[in-house]
Amino acid sequence: MRQPNWALRIFCLKSPMTAADLAVQVSAHPRALYRLLRALASLGIFSEGSGGVFAMTPAAELLRRDSPNSLRSTAVFYGEEFIWRAFGGLTAR
Repeated sequence: MRQPNWALRIFCLKSPMTAADLAVQVSAHPRALYRLLRALASLGIFSEGSGGVFAMTPAAELLRRDSPNSLRSTAVFYGEEFIWRAFGGLTAR
């Protein structure tokens, strides 16, 4: 299961902005990106302020390419199709 090309680019957000503005920056569909950001905000990865402005939280910093403690490569690795083919069918007992 490959993530869309823009999926990890949303973690390069420099300052708070709306989903529509970020969609232009990362070449994403604005409404789809808004739904993704809302879902990530519910998990504490982004925060949503008034006027639909989103900002990164410390948890999101871990997915920045330029973060000294970045886990970005790990996230990309676990999103690779061969990982999903190998482990996607496993279930917990």
